[in-house]
Amino acid sequence: MADEQYWDQYLQQTSALGIIKPDAISGVFRGGGGGSGDPGPSTEPLPADPEVNNTPVAIRVVQTANTPNGRSVFASDEFVYGYYPYTDGAAFAAIDKRSNIPVAHRSAAAASSSSSSSSTPPRCPSSGTAFVLCEVPPFRAAMPPRRTLTVDYVVVVTGELTVCLDGDVSTEKRVRAGDVLVQQGTQHMWRNQTDMPCRLLYVMVAGRRITLANGTVLDKSG
Repeated sequence: MADEQYWDQYLQQTSALGIIKPDAISGVFRGGGGGSGDPGPSTEPLPADPEVNNTPVAIRVVQTANTPNGRSVFASDEFVYGYYPYTDGAAFAAIDKRSNIPVAHRSAAAASSSSSSSSTPPRCPSSGTAFVLCEVPPFRAAMPPRRTLTVDYVVVVTGELTVCLDGDVSTEKRVRAGDVLVQQGTQHMWRNQTDMPCRLLYVMVAGRRITLANGTVLDKSG
């Protein structure tokens, strides 16, 4: 019963688009706290916190499709729930994946979103696309540094994200709610150095192998 009441309170803070409101997320992560005793920004991830990594992360996904006779319909309307692949990292949810480009449209019967737990963040199919939700808790890195052979179109929905390239703090940039980041196969790490959760939505598009002018081939990592 307590779990039901918890979820009822959480989902009441959901917008019409199924995006949890920033103040609601902050309340969930920080227990409605605040005040002069709050920790300031830190460049180092905090120790693993079971309460943070048990925080439910969800997004409402509405999908359309065509029936066999060509009628446009709403094929599904459901919540997709996130999972934590790392004990001290971000929550991820795979909203949609397609194996190939151009994509094959799914039938109304087959249109459904799902995100199962994994030991890694959602991966992009080698010739396709992936649409992903990522929510980074306060003062944490989303994941260890990594490179993917994809072009990533990232929209910051709420909060602020620090993007670090090649592990070099001198290359850091901060992107905030409403900003867009386009990553092209670069070694990167995402960190939240604020006391508010940061929510991202991003699309990964499969890319070719990266070959430098001197013939060096950069492979994916992490």
